[in-house]
Amino acid sequence: MVEVFVFLFWAFIFCACFYAIFLLIRAIDSQQTPKVGKPTSHRYISQPHQNQDSRKQKQKNSPAAKQPVSSKVQNQLLNLVNGDMKAANRLLEHTRKTNPHQPEQWVWEKVIYDLERDRRI
Repeated sequence: MVEVFVFLFWAFIFCACFYAIFLLIRAIDSQQTPKVGKPTSHRYISQPHQNQDSRKQKQKNSPAAKQPVSSKVQNQLLNLVNGDMKAANRLLEHTRKTNPHQPEQWVWEKVIYDLERDRRI
């Protein structure tokens, strides 16, 4: 009977040590891996004021502006706005302004998604 208790005691000690090592490795690993997502500590840092020309220059030089949009996506958007290019361009421009760092393909798909979402009953 005493041997069973000794065995259980050592099994408990072994499991506790194993769990402590696991927690230690997990803590070290979480400190080394960079966090993905929005930074929380520098949330409200104001950006320097830029004039309109410098923003357009950055958009022209960005890799997102150089990527072509597939014709399938272009046709899908034109079908949703019934061929109204002015309306499509307004929607695209608004989405570009609200999401300046997204690729052009993403902007078009976002406009399509928003139109389809708003038309659901």
